Amino acid sequence: MHYLNRIKITNLKKLFCVLVFLTTGNALWSQRDTLKEEPYVYFNGTSYIAGFMINEFKEHDPPRLKQLVPQNSILQSNPDSAKNISNGSSTGIFRPNIGVNFHFKTRDWKLGSKRFSSEWRVGLNIGSTYREKSRYSVKGETPVDTFYSNHTNTVIYEGGAYDQHYQYIIKSKQVYVDISKTYHSNQLKRFSIYTGINVGISYSFSNSIEAVTAEYKEGQKKHPGQLKFYPGAVTEKTNLPSYFYYQATVPIGFILRVVSYKKQIAKRMALTGEVRLGYRFDDDFGQAYKPTFIGGLQLGCKMYLFKEPTNR
Repeated sequence: MHYLNRIKITNLKKLFCVLVFLTTGNALWSQRDTLKEEPYVYFNGTSYIAGFMINEFKEHDPPRLKQLVPQNSILQSNPDSAKNISNGSSTGIFRPNIGVNFHFKTRDWKLGSKRFSSEWRVGLNIGSTYREKSRYSVKGETPVDTFYSNHTNTVIYEGGAYDQHYQYIIKSKQVYVDISKTYHSNQLKRFSIYTGINVGISYSFSNSIEAVTAEYKEGQKKHPGQLKFYPGAVTEKTNLPSYFYYQATVPIGFILRVVSYKKQIAKRMALTGEVRLGYRFDDDFGQAYKPTFIGGLQLGCKMYLFKEPTNR
């Protein structure tokens, strides 16, 4: 009898364990959606920008340009004794650009009562070099007479001095892809700020050099801009090879989002502004440069995918 009771108790325990297992499994299965975590990184929106970058560069000297484009007759005619009369051996390049970015947001987190988030941002940009301009000059005198004595000729220079000017204008287009990791204050507020790190690779194409030469005589009106406006100026344009360059910058920006505090809704539209500071690394037409400091300004608009409640 006691043996039968022990069998019944053992069976009841087994049955209870099975019921607990089935009940727990059913509960977990029914709650699978609420226990599932949100994606750690998800597509959050796009932004559209227009801006510019400025970087200092070392001017290409005439011997280097002669190697690049031996077919350019104006470059080849520039004597090595010509003096650089532009702004010096270094100047700045202005590079306007437009682009689109795709934003991938991480989950928000809190420090005390403050809300923060981070994003991965992938951008595609196109731009151009406004102008890289160098100018050189060599002095000469105008001959007015030639006479021969003992089978040798002598030239008399009494026509006044002149300067033979040479100007080189290099233009190019660029397309570049960059990726940023940014850290933001609360993007559900009307005003938020962010910073991070940005790296990118660019391809410079449609590069060309325009070589101009003209004679400047004493008393002639000077044109401080392009030499091609001088009387008798000669221009010759030659294509240059394409090349890659890289850059790394620190972006510092702000977001002005359209927010209705009355309805407690952060809307999709926002305005953005960003300053970038960093370095550019390039193998410019096969000539390796040291890193050069760059800075720029980007303005645009950001479109979030969804409206979001501000009381989260």
